[in-house]
Amino acid sequence: MSFFESLRELRRERDALRREISMARELIVVQDIAFERQQKKLERAIDENLSLKEHLAEIESCLGGIVGGEEAV
Repeated sequence: MSFFESLRELRRERDALRREISMARELIVVQDIAFERQQKKLERAIDENLSLKEHLAEIESCLGGIVGGEEAV
């Protein structure tokens, strides 16, 4: 293999590696966006769960007052 053929082969390999690196970077960006979306969904679900727990505690408090013979305020 001549020097120029070797040089061409090295350039092809370099270009292939650059393409792979570019695709990997794009994949990282896409995965990062997906992770952020999932994290926001999880945060909303946690907030909703906490809100429902607070609402349930209020209902239980009212029911406890009614069952105990006192009217809930």
